Amino acid sequence: MGCVGLLAGKSVHGYIVKNGWDLNVEIGAALVNMYAKGGVLRNAAMVF
Repeated sequence: MGCVGLLAGKSVHGYIVKNGWDLNVEIGAALVNMYAKGGVLRNAAMVF
C-alpha cells in the first residue's frame, strides 16, 4: 500500500470514528489489516 492509499485509509478511519462505527468488530479488523499492510503498526495497535 502506498502513501496515497494510507492517506485515504486514514481519512476513512476518521470518518468511521466521527460516525461512531469504530466499535464495529469487522470494521476494526479491516482497519488493523489496512494499517498492518501499510507498515503503520503503531496505528494498527491503536485500533486493536
